[in-house]
Amino acid sequence: MCLKTQSPWPMPEETGRIGKGLLGENDPYRLIGDQLFEKWKDEEFADLYSSEGKPRYSPVILAFVSVFQFMERLADRQAPQALRMRLDWKYALHLPLDWLRRAGFDFSVLSEF
Repeated sequence: MCLKTQSPWPMPEETGRIGKGLLGENDPYRLIGDQLFEKWKDEEFADLYSSEGKPRYSPVILAFVSVFQFMERLADRQAPQALRMRLDWKYALHLPLDWLRRAGFDFSVLSEF
């Protein structure tokens, strides 16, 4: 698998609007989305990937999902489901509300990562 690097992407308008209305100022996922997420770049993980093969998921997203999974004590099968369903996770990762429906990942990706 290879890495197709992306720069940090901006917060989608709808996710930001709804997230700021629902998440408190001290919510850890809001703090991650507002302050921490943009500091990480896919390029920092590039040496972990081959230069050949099918492009894989953003290592920044996978790293944060792994942290969220640990924070909430979720199994590998539960973490992609949480990313699909939970606004706070999408807010933290600057993802559009329908992201997982379009570009989701199988739970086995977490253990491979």
